[in-house]
This record gives sequence, C-alpha cells and structure tokens, in this order.
Amino acid sequence: MRITGRKKESLIADKLHAEFKELSKQKKVDYDDYFIVNIGPSVIPEYTPSVRVFTYNITGADSDGTSLIVDANDELLDSEELNASKIDCRKKENKNKKKCVFKKPRHASKRSPSRRNTLWSPTGYAQFYVPESSWANKTHPPQYELEYVTYSLSTLRNVNVTLIPQHLLPPELREGFVETLTKSKYAPFGLRDLTIPSWIKFARKLGQRKKLWKRFRDFMFLEA
Repeated sequence: MRITGRKKESLIADKLHAEFKELSKQKKVDYDDYFIVNIGPSVIPEYTPSVRVFTYNITGADSDGTSLIVDANDELLDSEELNASKIDCRKKENKNKKKCVFKKPRHASKRSPSRRNTLWSPTGYAQFYVPESSWANKTHPPQYELEYVTYSLSTLRNVNVTLIPQHLLPPELREGFVETLTKSKYAPFGLRDLTIPSWIKFARKLGQRKKLWKRFRDFMFLEA
C-alpha cells in the first residue's frame, strides 16, 4: 500500500507490529477466532500500479464427489438467513425481532479451505508492480516487475508445478538458477500456503524477528 506521510505510515506499522508481538507471546491460539482479509495493492496509475496474482489448490476440482466440508447445519443456517433477508435487520426497530436473531450461531469448520490446505485453499500469491522508472519513461509502455512472492524457494523449485510463467520471473528465480538458491529477496517469507494457521504462524514470526518484520514493512509501504 502507499500511505501519504511518514507519520501515518509509522502509526499503522507500529500498531500492527504490536499486535504481532502480542500474538507471538500466546501459548495457544484458537483459529476459530481469526479470519484472513487480503487487501490487494492499488492498480491506479496515480499511485504505484500493482497487481497481486493468487494460486489455489484445485486438487479434486474435476471430481463429481460431494465436498467434504459441507455440514448439515450449513443448510439450516442459510435457510434462517434467507428468511431474515426479507426484513432489514440493520434497522434498530428490527434488531430483536425473531427473524433477526438466528437460533444457530455461525460456526467455524476445521475442514474448511481456510483452515487446512485442501480443495480451493489459497496457496500463495505473487505481487507485481510498475516501478517509477518504468511508468515515467515515455519511450515504452510501463512494464510490470515481480516485487515478491509468498512461496518458499522449495515450492518454486517444484518441477511438477508451474506457479508463475518463466518470462514473468526475475533471472534468479527461473529454471536453471532457482535450483541453487538458498535465499532470495523475492521470496523472503516462505509461507507453505495462505490458510489461517499459516498466517498465524507467520504473524508470530513477524512479532519475534526484527529483520523479517523490516522486510515485511518495506513491502507493505511501497513508495511511489
């Protein structure tokens, strides 16, 4: 993201870092208490044009079998919410009406794609951006460059999976070079996937490791 003003940038970063530090001190974490929101960067040319490309686990997507994450309670809950939609539960006078107070609370499933790497789980993303030197150059169209990926180097080395087309990668991450890399500025995080447990583990690391936090902060506030 791009924040105008160092003071605002620092306030946001400090608050977020404090939360990560607090999380790293917790001995146990209840994943039911968390959900992940990914906010993509701006594509507006006024700022630093960026785009984030996600990959997903599609193993079994062609199967005709019923999804394992379906719960009988889901249909009951959806039915209640469908009936509730006939009146506006946001209005104060409707707040305590029967149709606005669901009998069954929204539940969390340990088998959902957000909790474990299964069908439709997000497995990672690559973020591309147009550097100022490119979009300010009037002799050729702006060119996107890879800023970073969430994947580990071992995942990028997997010959059975093509996550990012070779021509979009910097030379050091291309086939023939990535095999010998032990670390890369383009892959500093090494997330196994983008499930809630993986994000929580990563947040704990950010609260403990100063260099990792600095790298994360640099990516979070890409300057135009």
